[in-house]
Amino acid sequence: MIQTDPIEQYGRQYRKVSLWIIVALFLMGLLYVQLGNQQEYLNALSISAIFSLLCSIALGMSWQSVAKHSPMVLTKFYLVAPALRMLSAFAVFAIYCVAVRERSAVLGFTVIFLIFYFVLLVYDCIFFARIEKHNKQ
Repeated sequence: MIQTDPIEQYGRQYRKVSLWIIVALFLMGLLYVQLGNQQEYLNALSISAIFSLLCSIALGMSWQSVAKHSPMVLTKFYLVAPALRMLSAFAVFAIYCVAVRERSAVLGFTVIFLIFYFVLLVYDCIFFARIEKHNKQ
């Protein structure tokens, strides 16, 4: 059996589980849209899912690269990565607000976007805390 690097395994696991979370949130959102006949939330749901997917892929790959090449800088990475995610979330939110300009659509987008953002933020905290706890032992 081929042994792989544990960092690669953690990176793959992070991307896989975050994809599952995003798909689950997206499917729950689609169920809400379908049952509640709320078709106006489809754009917000799609944008939130795509943003979350891109951020989780970028975060997972960048963590894997930093952990392999310079593990002593991981503490700085854990500070910078959420800040960059937050700045990019503000940028996406501002672009959506400027593009749509309809109050009810912006409020719906805000709720959906924040749900995706906070669920993945909690997952990131739990996942990386477990990795660091495992590495210290």
